[in-house]
Amino acid sequence: MVKDPRVIDKRIPFVLALLIALFCYYTWAPASPFKKLPKLALEQALNSQTAAWAEGSIVVKGISPLQDNTLYIHAKVLPNQALSVIIIAPAASNPNLNSRWRVEGKLLWQDNIAVLDTISSKGKFEVVSNQP
Repeated sequence: MVKDPRVIDKRIPFVLALLIALFCYYTWAPASPFKKLPKLALEQALNSQTAAWAEGSIVVKGISPLQDNTLYIHAKVLPNQALSVIIIAPAASNPNLNSRWRVEGKLLWQDNIAVLDTISSKGKFEVVSNQP
């Protein structure tokens, strides 16, 4: 039995619609891996409380070790001492309390707490002044 070449298989439109729906979901979803985050100063990103690629200077106020060779650092932002941020940094950096650091990374909000991830996505955690 020979199929007529002018008759389209009924699965083709369904598969195309599924592919278009997946494309739209992954490009417009809030947690899409394809969205680019805006690059903001750390103070500006904290004031606007939005997810962003942030960079700025901080003062280390507390250090807690985590698993996987990371540190949980409680910090204050230099120009505006009222703002605080929790930073995930590599354990090899070894910051002192009240030392100044230059940070760059992905700023996310988890339960109304700012978390700056400097480990993934080419983030930076560099010393400015390690003296208290």
